[in-house]
Amino acid sequence: MFECASIQNQLIPTGEINFNKEKLEKHKQEVCSKAEEIHREYLPMRFEITELDEKIKVLKAQAPK
Repeated sequence: MFECASIQNQLIPTGEINFNKEKLEKHKQEVCSKAEEIHREYLPMRFEITELDEKIKVLKAQAPK
């Protein structure tokens, strides 16, 4: 599960609390959607890196000393 980026830092303090809930919810959905897209794109790479690390360990162990 993704933890969406906080939108608090993107709000300009005006001295009053008058948030447009629809706008905030839409922004949250956009951020979560982008986070999920990035996660799907990079997750396979993490597995590839792990596999390569294992192969490197095996090759180092087999290398003549």
